[in-house]
Amino acid sequence: MIGLEYVLNLYNLQHIELAEKLGIKKQNINMWVKGRQNIPKKYLPVLEELFGIDQFYFGREL
Repeated sequence: MIGLEYVLNLYNLQHIELAEKLGIKKQNINMWVKGRQNIPKKYLPVLEELFGIDQFYFGREL
């Protein structure tokens, strides 16, 4: 499980809800969570701002 998946579970947030906040498709979130694609660097500061968690942790395996 990567950090983003953990945070989504912690906040009980669906992929579609985060995708809407970021202005992207839910499939992108799914690919990030499943490790098929790295989270693009431009979204890391946005995730950090949304959740108050250092961007370092979102793509890390927990």
